[in-house]
Amino acid sequence: MQKEELIYIHSVLAQVKRHIEAERADADFSGYEILRIQPAHVHRSKNDHKRAIFTLGEEIARAIGPGPARDGRRLDLSAIRERALAGLKA
Repeated sequence: MQKEELIYIHSVLAQVKRHIEAERADADFSGYEILRIQPAHVHRSKNDHKRAIFTLGEEIARAIGPGPARDGRRLDLSAIRERALAGLKA
């Protein structure tokens, strides 16, 4: 996979992270934050972005969980996708 593609995936996952943080104050993304890499850090290596993608993906999956959220609401994944795409087009 090309570095540009990894950065794109990283930016979409970062949008998902921001949406989850806005919806749930108890979401924990400390593993990702420890890496200290953002999608805008284009000077970082492909491996750094891969590590960020996998870490962020694991933490997003943990925050979403396998079913309904702890408060009984489901996370609206279509809304997340639309917000992420709108943010990337802007």
